[in-house]
Amino acid sequence: MVRYMGDTILSISVIGGNINLRDISKFSKRYKTEFIDNFCLDNPPKGLIISEKLNLRTKLYIKSALKNKIPILAYQKGFTALIENSMNKTYENNNKQSDYLFLSPGAKISHIIGGSGWIKTNFLPVRELKLNNLPENFFGSIMSKTGNIIAYERSGSVWIFGISWDIFDSINLPKGFNKIFTVFIDKCYDKSL
Repeated sequence: MVRYMGDTILSISVIGGNINLRDISKFSKRYKTEFIDNFCLDNPPKGLIISEKLNLRTKLYIKSALKNKIPILAYQKGFTALIENSMNKTYENNNKQSDYLFLSPGAKISHIIGGSGWIKTNFLPVRELKLNNLPENFFGSIMSKTGNIIAYERSGSVWIFGISWDIFDSINLPKGFNKIFTVFIDKCYDKSL
C-alpha cells in the first residue's frame, strides 16, 4: 500500500511490516516525502529503511540500493539483517539499568549526534554485535559498555547506518539521537538532486 504525503519530492522505500508509514511521515517535515512499501528496481527510490529480516526479494532491493549508492538506514531487526551474511551471533542485552555508551570520535554518527566519547544514559538498546561481525568497510560507531556494537556505519561516501534501537522512539532516545533520521532524509534529498 502506498501512502502519499502531498506533492512528493522524495520517495523512500521501507522494508518492514512493523512500520506505520503514516506515523513515520511526521518525522520528515523538512521535505515532502513519500514512504512506500515496495521497491522498483528499474526506478529505485532515493532512500531505503530496513526494520526487519530480509528475504530473497528484499535482498535484491539491498543489492540495487548499494549499486545505486542509495542511503540506507537499518534499525531494530534491520540492524542485524543488513549484515546477516557475515554475522556469527547477536547478543541480547538484558540489563535494564543505566549504562554508558561510547560514540566513536570522527564517526559520521558522532558528528550528527553532536559529541563523542563516553556518555551516560538510561537508554539501553536490545541488540548488540561483536566487532568481528561487521563486513569490510563497516565500523562500529557506537559501542556499549561491554564493547559490543550498537550502531555501525559504512566508511566512504555511501551513507549506510545500522542502529539497534527504534529510531522513531522519541521518548526514550538520548539527546541528539533523533537527528539521525533527519540527516538520513537530508542524504536522500541530496541523492534526488
